[in-house]
Amino acid sequence: MPYIKTVLILSFVCGFILHYFYEKKVLREKKQSDLLGSSILMGLISIFPGVIFYFMIYGGIFLWSADLSGPIENYSGALPGRILTNIYNLLFNLFGTYTNKICSIILFLIPPLSLWQYLKEHYNFE
Repeated sequence: MPYIKTVLILSFVCGFILHYFYEKKVLREKKQSDLLGSSILMGLISIFPGVIFYFMIYGGIFLWSADLSGPIENYSGALPGRILTNIYNLLFNLFGTYTNKICSIILFLIPPLSLWQYLKEHYNFE
C-alpha cells in the first residue's frame, strides 16, 4: 500500500489545522492549552476517515483494473461477503462488463463528497 504514512500524516495535520483555526478565529473562547489539546485530539480523530478514504480510493484504482468477467457464483463465506457478492451480481446484471468501472467511479466519488458534506455541516467561518 503506497503512501499510507503520508495519508496518516496529512490527515492529522489537516484535522489539527482546521480545528485549531476554527476554534481560534470563530469561537475565541478557549485558552491556548485547551485549544492545542482539543486540536490534537481532532487531528487524531481525523486519521480514521483519512484511512477509510485512502482505502476507498486505492480500492477504486484496484477495481478499475480488475478483470472480473462475470457474476460471482457459489460464494460460501460470511454474511457481509454474501451481501457484497449479491450487490456485485445485481450491478453486473444491470451494467454488464462496465460494472467494475462504475463501482470504481462510485468509490472515487464517495470520499470527496462526504468530506465536503462534513465540512459544510460542521464548520461555519462566517
